[in-house]
Order: sequence, then C-alpha cells, then structure tokens
Amino acid sequence: MKQLLVLGAGLIGARHAQAIKAHAGCNLVGVVEPNQSLYRDANATYFSDISQVTAPVDGVILATPTNLHCENGIYAARKGWDILIEKPVTASLEQAKQLSQVVQESGVASLVGHHRRYHPSVQALKSLVKDKKIGTAVTASMIWAMRKPDAYFEQNWRSTEGSPVMINIVHDLDLLRFIFGDIAKITGFGSSQIRNQARVESGAAAILFETGMTASISFADTAPPAHGGLRPARERTPILQQAARICFGIREHRVGFHFPQ
Repeated sequence: MKQLLVLGAGLIGARHAQAIKAHAGCNLVGVVEPNQSLYRDANATYFSDISQVTAPVDGVILATPTNLHCENGIYAARKGWDILIEKPVTASLEQAKQLSQVVQESGVASLVGHHRRYHPSVQALKSLVKDKKIGTAVTASMIWAMRKPDAYFEQNWRSTEGSPVMINIVHDLDLLRFIFGDIAKITGFGSSQIRNQARVESGAAAILFETGMTASISFADTAPPAHGGLRPARERTPILQQAARICFGIREHRVGFHFPQ
C-alpha cells in the first residue's frame, strides 16, 4: 500500500486527500497545512509543517500556493519521496530549473498535474494531428473565458498571484504543446481592467511552434463565454463550475474545425 502525503488543505488539496482515502491501494499519511482553520476532516492527521512528518512516505502531492512548490518539492525530493505537483510547477522559470535539477539528482519520479492530456477527446485529437490524418497543422486559436466570482479572490493569495495564466491557461498551453509540439517563441500582454488588482486578469498571447505552426490565445476571468467548449472546471473546483469554457479553432492545410465540437 502506497503511503501518500498531501501538502495544502485548500480546495484542491482537500480533494486529493479524499481521493487517497477512497483508494484501496493508498493510505493518507496526513495533510501538511499551517492554517488550522482548514483542518476540516476529523479522520485525517494534520501537520503544521512538513518537518513534523516522521512516518514513512512513498509520495507527496504538492497542492500549496505556487510560490511554495519549489521549496517543498526540493524538500520532498531530498527525502526520496516521489512528487505530484499541482500546476503551475513553480512561480518562476528559475525556480522550475532549480527544482528540476534537484529532482534529477535525487532520482525520484515527478509529474505535474496536467490531467487533461488523458481526456479521450484530447487523445483522439493528438492521434489525428500526429498521424496527419487531417493534414498538416498550420494555425490554431484558443479562447478561454469565464466570470469568476469576486469571492474567489477575497482575502487570499489569488488577489495578487491568481492570474488565469498561472491557474488556468497553463493547462491549455500544455494541451497545445502536447498536441502540436514544443514552443519556439511566445509573446503576449495582460490587463487588470475590471478588478484593478495586482495581477493579470485578461490578455492575449501569440505562439510560434518549432514545426512552424502558429497559435493565438485570448483569455479573461472577468467575462462570461459566448459559446460552448470544454468545461474542465466542472470536475475540479466547485466555485468555478458555472462558467468555464475553452474552445480551440484549428486550421490544417486541408480542413478547418473546432475542438471539442
């Protein structure tokens, strides 16, 4: 039986803990969370600091605020614990490089939680593009839009670090890379037009892939969507269930279509 530890008892960390408890092959060692107001599961063991964990651990799930991923990931790797990291992997490129180096040196397994790669429709699209069954990919456009409730940002880390680029669009960038290959160049800009907080809430990006294909992304967490699309938030974060939409427009040299329609 795998002995698993969860770091973070927020929306996502709590769901990871419940999933571990429900799995016959896993045991929840505990949840590391300094905020005792989040100690909501009477049947779980809580620690205020990761250093308090003395029981054997096979793997750890990092579901803390992003700025703690690097520090906690390095600690876990040096302890020999395999790591599942909630996206985004770290708060900066420099932190990502630092964590990657320690993970490689430690020889532990690590994975970033980009779960949408495994959706059947994404797997089907990946196969179509890879085998060029619908032609050669030339360009794609993506719209991500939803109106997040104001309460989602009140009195927490999201008011400054809760950009949809880091929380949401990182998933879609991963899908683009998974389907179309690595990115050669990217540029973009952001705005805080509506809430005027110290974070990017809307914006756009232009991407050039190593294959020569291009793509554009338009995003906002301050405006409802105008059309249907993927609804990934419905399976993960209850406060966001009512609005998220993602839609890809893909042009091949022989045909154009929308995904997931």
